[in-house]
Amino acid sequence: MKIQHSLEGFDRAVRIFQRMPERLEKTILKKALNKSAELDKDSAVKTNAFEDRTGNLRASIQTTDKVRRRVKSVVRSLIRATAPHAQLVELGHWVKTKNGKKWVPGRRFMLNAYLENKEEILATIKKEIAPGIERFLKREKKEIVKKLDTIKKNNP
Repeated sequence: MKIQHSLEGFDRAVRIFQRMPERLEKTILKKALNKSAELDKDSAVKTNAFEDRTGNLRASIQTTDKVRRRVKSVVRSLIRATAPHAQLVELGHWVKTKNGKKWVPGRRFMLNAYLENKEEILATIKKEIAPGIERFLKREKKEIVKKLDTIKKNNP
C-alpha cells in the first residue's frame, strides 16, 4: 500500500516567508525606528543640560535611517548632532588656561535624552511593528487564498 501526499503552492509559501524579513526591514521597522528616533531627537533638542548661545548645536541635531544588508540586515536609526563642537559638549574636554589645563565635564544631552525616553521609545517601536506585521500577513493570506482557489478550479 502506498500513500502519497502533495502540497501544491508550498514553494510560494516559502517565498512569502523568505520575503517577509526584507519587507519588514524596508517598511515596518524603518517607520517604527524613525518615529522612535524623532522622540529621542525632540528630547535632545528641548534639553536644558547645556547653554546653546548661538542655537547651532540644537539645530544640528537630526535623525537618519540606514539599512545595512551586508551585516545580517541591520536596520538602525541614528540621532546625531553634526555641529563641530557637539562631542565636546556631550563628552567633555580640556581647556587651556593661564594656570595650565582645566577639564570641562560633559553635559550628556544625547545620552540623557535616550535614557529619559527609553520606555516610550520601546513602546513606540512595539506599537508600530504589530499592525504592520498584521497588514503584511493579511495581504499575503489573500494571495495564498487566491492561489488555492485557482488550484481548486483547475483540479476538480
